Amino acid sequence: MTEWMMELADAGLDLLLGSRCAACGRPGVVLCRRCRAELEAGPLVRRAPPPGPGPGA
Repeated sequence: MTEWMMELADAGLDLLLGSRCAACGRPGVVLCRRCRAELEAGPLVRRAPPPGPGPGA
């Protein structure tokens, strides 16, 4: 998907839902340019919860 198509989709979602960036919470887009650039710059790292009993134990 090209950059302008992503911006158009973000603008449409903002108009309909009043969206915020999923990563930093800034109003206006689903994923702001700064957060998108940070995600594209590095590898994704999955973090597992610490071992032990869960919160309901």
